[in-house]
Amino acid sequence: MPCLECVTYSLPSCPEFISMKWSGLDESLDYLIEFTDKFDNVYTTLIEQPYPTVGLIHIPILGNADIPEGLFTQHSGMFKMRVLNTQYLTPLNFYVGVVLTQCVLLSFQHYEGVVPPATIIGD
Repeated sequence: MPCLECVTYSLPSCPEFISMKWSGLDESLDYLIEFTDKFDNVYTTLIEQPYPTVGLIHIPILGNADIPEGLFTQHSGMFKMRVLNTQYLTPLNFYVGVVLTQCVLLSFQHYEGVVPPATIIGD
């Protein structure tokens, strides 16, 4: 199997949740989502099914005890996000658009006015 590269993605700062659309992940399973910041601090949160929308996995951020408030701002730098198997804690492959990957490098930007949803869709 060839090496999988991280996909780079930009989202709005201070999101209430992050969604992954059409990721190819099994929506009948629970997953651990791991965020690693520029200082190698790791934040892991469990997301459990059932998911509210078919084809859309939500990662709660605001009010999530596992994610410090204000972690994802335009000044935070890049985060590496991985999806882990809850049983073996191994990284899983998933899709961002048509790209198969094991991680997304996330940056966050500030928006004035209408803020788009924090959704990883792919191109």
